[in-house]
Amino acid sequence: MFTLLRSEGLNISFDPVETEDKHYPSVAFDLVVEWATSFNQARIKIKKFWVAYYDLRQFEKDLREFVEERRDRVELHDMSPEPVLSFSRAGADIFFELKTEPGYRPGVLTLKTELEPDDAAAMLRNLRDWAKWW
Repeated sequence: MFTLLRSEGLNISFDPVETEDKHYPSVAFDLVVEWATSFNQARIKIKKFWVAYYDLRQFEKDLREFVEERRDRVELHDMSPEPVLSFSRAGADIFFELKTEPGYRPGVLTLKTELEPDDAAAMLRNLRDWAKWW
């Protein structure tokens, strides 16, 4: 289990459950996002969230540029063109957005929340420290 962020009211973790190294180098994660405020709480689990190794490396590079304020948005995609996780900047504010479509029925689930100022740097540290195999 890898924790990208453990912050005030928001936890984002990735649990690798399957890999594909031959045909299309990628990994499937169970992605868990836990969000809590004084009056609300949500736990969202996306099962077998497939990500290409290339996209994981690109996400780390983009996140570094985001922390250095050379980029206003960073996204992590599954095997589709639509981002599942994104982080964006609006002035001094930083936001996290999770967006998923169930696929078998119409609808979209979206969670968007503001992050603490140091959360982006903490995510980058966690990502750099992760024992990667790709």
